[in-house]
Amino acid sequence: RVDRIREQILEKWGISLEVTDDAIACLARLGHDERNGVRELKRAIDNALLAPLAQHLLAEEFRPGDRIVVHPDGDELRFQAQLDTA
Repeated sequence: RVDRIREQILEKWGISLEVTDDAIACLARLGHDERNGVRELKRAIDNALLAPLAQHLLAEEFRPGDRIVVHPDGDELRFQAQLDTA
């Protein structure tokens, strides 16, 4: 699911999204629920990654050509824009 999000952000906004391994681990931790299974992981991705990212994009905090690096900060994810030099 995260790979699909990366592709969509690049295609629609011209912005590359790098989700660090630590951020993936944070999402896995937030979405871990033995009883409800993968539904909780989807909810964690929606709440911790997609919703905040959408707010940043709609506020025009990122621009085409930016590279957004996503990293954990406690139980939240932080989004840091870097100029994509590639």
